Amino acid sequence: MDFLSIIQLISGVILIFFLPGYLILRLFYKHLKGLEQIVISIGLSISFSIIIALILGFIGIFNYWNSIIAYTIVLVGVITYYAIRMIR
Repeated sequence: MDFLSIIQLISGVILIFFLPGYLILRLFYKHLKGLEQIVISIGLSISFSIIIALILGFIGIFNYWNSIIAYTIVLVGVITYYAIRMIR
């Protein structure tokens, strides 16, 4: 494995298995800290990814690009809602 592959692997794991759950968790439960927050974030991210894949599969448009677009739209929506909520 070269250096670029390792960077892609690390960033992919963070973006798929941690970031969505962390953002959703911070949106609804701000009081969690430490290891509890990390573990719940990972579980929430995995379930979130599975739900998006199932929805795209039932609609019949599940392929690589559509799943990335849907995942990005949902993440941008969650980030935007979080940012608006933090401003108020």
